[in-house]
Amino acid sequence: INPGYWSEKVRAGRDEIEGFDPDLFEQQVKRYVAHSIRDGEAPRGLGREVTSEIFEQGDISHEAGARAALADFR
Repeated sequence: INPGYWSEKVRAGRDEIEGFDPDLFEQQVKRYVAHSIRDGEAPRGLGREVTSEIFEQGDISHEAGARAALADFR
C-alpha cells in the first residue's frame, strides 16, 4: 500500500473512507437469514448452522475471512 498514492485519491478526507465492520456484517447476515426463514425460503435449522459455521467457527474479524466464511457455508 502506497499511502502517498491513496492520500491523493481520497478527496473527502479520512473520515469518509469506509472499511469492513464485523458487527455490521453479522447484522446483515442475520437479517438476511431471518427474512429467508420468515418467507419460508430457508431450511429448518439454518439459523443455528449460520451461527455455528459463520459466526463461531469462521474468522469474520476481517473482510477476507468473512467472505471466506460465506463462500464455505454449505
